[in-house]
Amino acid sequence: MAKKTIKKYNQITISISDPFLNYIDSARMLPGTKEKFGKQPTQDQFLKGVIYYWIKKHAPEVLIEHLNDNVPEISEHNSLKH
Repeated sequence: MAKKTIKKYNQITISISDPFLNYIDSARMLPGTKEKFGKQPTQDQFLKGVIYYWIKKHAPEVLIEHLNDNVPEISEHNSLKH
């Protein structure tokens, strides 16, 4: 019998104004963003990258270095840069 893969997605919903969403999209399209991410990130990739960067810079004690490879978002972020 074939194995069935079930994916469970966690979602975060934010309420933001259209002008703020435009700021996010503008920042995402900047040449420096492409340089830092290694490609033009999707909105999802950009937001995950910004959150990861903030944690890494301001709360590094939250990140357990040896577990980074087990966190899909961190692996995805690191693969974008290479």
